[in-house]
Amino acid sequence: MFLVVDDLLSSAEAQQCRQAVLTLPFDEGRQTAGRFGQTSKRNGQLRADTFDEGRKELLDRMMTHPEVSVRVRPGRALAPVINRYEVGDGYDWHTDNPIQSGIRADISYTLFLSEPDNYDGGELVVRTPDGERVFKLAAGSAVFYDSAALHRVQPITRGQRLAAIGWVQSMFREPRDRELMATLRRAIEQVEALEDQRELFLSLCSVEAELGRRWVQPG
Repeated sequence: MFLVVDDLLSSAEAQQCRQAVLTLPFDEGRQTAGRFGQTSKRNGQLRADTFDEGRKELLDRMMTHPEVSVRVRPGRALAPVINRYEVGDGYDWHTDNPIQSGIRADISYTLFLSEPDNYDGGELVVRTPDGERVFKLAAGSAVFYDSAALHRVQPITRGQRLAAIGWVQSMFREPRDRELMATLRRAIEQVEALEDQRELFLSLCSVEAELGRRWVQPG
């Protein structure tokens, strides 16, 4: 699945976030890479014990967004990691670890904090059965995608790329179930707007509740 959320932060909010984190210490990103990522990950990572309130605010903004609530169905989520890519930095093909700080990583996200015209390279590339999807979004926009998908960050050739990344454990473990529930929710919202379809609306709500009881896996 892919979900792009435009303007999750305003341009001014993204700029404020950039200014705040660039005054804080960064560590070598490869320190937190998995076994096979030690040689392929080249970036800086904001020190984990800094910017706590800011990271919590970013997480809350993402997890409560209406589209994220419907498509991702967050159960548990981690406060984002802030990454910095400078000239020569990049991250070769990899998949995210299935367990991240005690939660199952179903869906990964990247919230872009730098304006795309301020750096060259730095595209997020995700491999799918139908080919590669490339993302270089405006500051404040985010993309959500399956954590099991192979992906990479293209090397930076000019400027600096800041982004917040993280992982979500969905209440619905199976991607197919999440998509079906999202389709059903959209249908319910459309029927709810019809004045003469109250019984159909209630029936669909009942189906949604029953599927939730069968499929939801509490965190």
